[in-house]
Amino acid sequence: MEDCLCLPVLSARTGRDLYHERWRQETCHREWKHSLELSNLRSHSAAGLLKEVLVQLTTNNVVRWIMAEAAPPPLCPVHLKFLESKRLILASVGAMTAAAVCLLPELYRQLLREIGRQRIVIRPGRSYERKWDARGRPKGHGKIAAPAKLPSTKEDRYAPF
Repeated sequence: MEDCLCLPVLSARTGRDLYHERWRQETCHREWKHSLELSNLRSHSAAGLLKEVLVQLTTNNVVRWIMAEAAPPPLCPVHLKFLESKRLILASVGAMTAAAVCLLPELYRQLLREIGRQRIVIRPGRSYERKWDARGRPKGHGKIAAPAKLPSTKEDRYAPF
């Protein structure tokens, strides 16, 4: 077993940036879980279920691809709101279908600009209390999870060891 003391020490800024990057990845997983709508599958055969899941995955990949085009540098698609981008894309289908072919490039550029404005706000200075910050969250069967908020350094000085 390796000694944990040999790990590099990160600056507060690097640790914060890594935390936010990890949070973005978790957000992507949550978006897949919710936007795939796996609880709403309608097929009754294995082939039909596979087809529904693959269509949803393809749709989500197309949305991410368009978001990658829309993200103004230095942003990445994960810096943009996925569900809002998907809503904007689906809402533009009717207008693009009815438009003359010569207008499609401008409509697409407008869509990309609108998607590029859908940024996820990072709130590092959040000051409001969340429900489970101060006390633990119930896990069931009488068990309690640890509080979400770590004690401040001022509280640490007086905490018994």
